[in-house]
Amino acid sequence: MIISNSIGKLFRKFFYSEVIHLIANREYEHTLIVISPWITNFSFPIRISIEPWTNIESLYEVFSFLLERGCKIKVLCRTLEEWLNVRLIPLVKELTKSTPSHTVIDILRELVKDIKYAINMIDFIVKIYEKGAEVRFMRHLHTKLYINCTYILFGSANLTNTATNINEEMLMLINREEHEDMYRRFVRYSSSLFKKAEEFEVSCNRLLYYISKVLHIHFKDLYEVIDYINQLLLDITM
Repeated sequence: MIISNSIGKLFRKFFYSEVIHLIANREYEHTLIVISPWITNFSFPIRISIEPWTNIESLYEVFSFLLERGCKIKVLCRTLEEWLNVRLIPLVKELTKSTPSHTVIDILRELVKDIKYAINMIDFIVKIYEKGAEVRFMRHLHTKLYINCTYILFGSANLTNTATNINEEMLMLINREEHEDMYRRFVRYSSSLFKKAEEFEVSCNRLLYYISKVLHIHFKDLYEVIDYINQLLLDITM
């Protein structure tokens, strides 16, 4: 059992163990469970070097590596509309038309930062979903729990760059071999959360409905939303 606030190192240890176990035991079914209210791509403090000429430097790369080799990845996060408050977007547009002042600029800067963060999360979750991850959502989710075939990892840290490199967080790493009963309890708990969670398409369609209604623009998929908001933010910063 390890308790640490070196979040990046613990996440690297957790994912490295799954990569090595998958390479050594390809005949077995592998499942990686990620329960994190917020999730973004980030770089590991030390890259994972495996196989000739293969280096894994980021969360997206390790997800891609595992999915491409048959690992089943289950991800549970908060709902998309909890990530992106769509009513902030018209507010940002209105503020850009107002008379510039230090107060307006400060408010606008904070709103833009929040929207950018949300769009980065949506972009990441869409990409890993299209890679083959099972993605579900749950309103008001607060649990942070990560399970592979070797370890349980839980505590305060989301699977984000902020938690890894900025916030003061704590995680506990538990070895399955030393605590098999606890491991099974956490697996059962995670299964109960996934059963109550909604599927990717449900949360996706609801966000598309909300944002189309607020902005009076029809978006056919999340990529159109991402492109529209990124262009809007680019115009503001220019």
